[in-house]
Amino acid sequence: MSPLKDLETLSLPAPIPQWPPGQGFGSGTINLGQLQVIKITDLEFIWRYRSTEKKNTCISFYKPKGLLPKDFHCLGHYCQSDSLPLRGYVLAARDLVASLEQERKPALVEPVAFTPVWSSNDSQEECSKREGGYFWLPQPPQGYRSIGFVVTKSPAKPELNEVRCVRADLTETCETHEVIVTAVSETSGVPLFIWRTRNVGKRRLCRTRLAAREDVSIACLKNLDSGLHAMPNADQIQALVRHYGPTLMFHHGEIYLPSSVSWFFNNGAVLCEKGNPISELIHENGSNLPQGGSNDKRFWIDLPCDDQQRSFVKRGNLESSKLYIHIKPALGGTFTDLVFWIFYPFNGPATLKLGFVDVSLISIGQHVCDWEHFTLRISNFSGELYSILRVAISLWIRARGTRSLRRSISAAKYMREWGPKIVYDSREEIERLANRFPRTVGVSIATVLRKLPVELTGEEGPTGPKEKNN
Repeated sequence: MSPLKDLETLSLPAPIPQWPPGQGFGSGTINLGQLQVIKITDLEFIWRYRSTEKKNTCISFYKPKGLLPKDFHCLGHYCQSDSLPLRGYVLAARDLVASLEQERKPALVEPVAFTPVWSSNDSQEECSKREGGYFWLPQPPQGYRSIGFVVTKSPAKPELNEVRCVRADLTETCETHEVIVTAVSETSGVPLFIWRTRNVGKRRLCRTRLAAREDVSIACLKNLDSGLHAMPNADQIQALVRHYGPTLMFHHGEIYLPSSVSWFFNNGAVLCEKGNPISELIHENGSNLPQGGSNDKRFWIDLPCDDQQRSFVKRGNLESSKLYIHIKPALGGTFTDLVFWIFYPFNGPATLKLGFVDVSLISIGQHVCDWEHFTLRISNFSGELYSILRVAISLWIRARGTRSLRRSISAAKYMREWGPKIVYDSREEIERLANRFPRTVGVSIATVLRKLPVELTGEEGPTGPKEKNN
């Protein structure tokens, strides 16, 4: 069965530039200690599953096309939805130390056999009439683990040299994250669950319902290179930000704008301590903030005590605002995450949208200080922008330049809360809001708001970038 149409290969609108010189970033290969891996993006179509129940659910399976570079071996096949442009890849690996350590077991070996996991056609008659999808699990020798599955369009077992198994000490266990698709055999009705595995990118885990009590043992590669040589250096990070850095565009009606952290501190922000009625002005560089440790609820940051200055600081200062960037390895050092943080002195109330009318929820949702962020995930193989994670704020993100790059800020080591806990009288807030509308509309709004979770009747002081899960 051929694809419904040739999948368009996804490419960015601008070519990848020549990056400044470095160690391993953008070189096309990544060393994982005793293994070297490359990304294979030239893929050959194998088979497509099309759901009979969900007409728009189509998922295609691919393998590397043609010969791999010398000494490199495939570890498993790839699949993705037909609704997206083809942008996937499979990893191919080679042993870096086999010739140097003859007495040690090689890092890569052929499987001893293939075990059938699932097929779209279960009857011999169906198999002989037309092609289908056949899924195979490589059976590794003792001391080795399988990294991926093999898919064929005929019931004949794959050749043993189709993939390689990896020595167990070079792998680690991965876990299932979410089901991508559930394929059902046309003849027997036996389902096949295809999972996305956590922390290993695009590899897939397959499991039938018959094997539900015993998970199929699929591993992921472990990066033993503690130096993370494929990560970009400072010059390369500057180049990445210049090439992919976003432009932030704010809604014209936005009242509470961002500022720099130093502007916020310099305009009267105070440090509060539990049990101490006297607050302390924060130094412009944040040097008098508690450093390190954890959020023990003992300290928090608040707006200035003076009402007029408090109102002024709430509105922020766009001219001083900066994007603070946190650089960190992802997926075992094969990707780099550029996490862009923007600071707000105050987060305004939530908005209820009624048709074309936006209604402010007065106090609900507002809190002192807010750190919003989005992440650009960069492939360390090539320096290509691979994905964007955007938080739900009123920003449009375009990859064309940036305002600034900061290497570090003192306040980043402040692990406590960036604002006091705010508690609302939810009944009073709901009644005040409902009274702004005609009775029939107001009653409906009040009914909806009373069903909101109790957590919305108050706001804990938000934590800083290092305490957030990003």
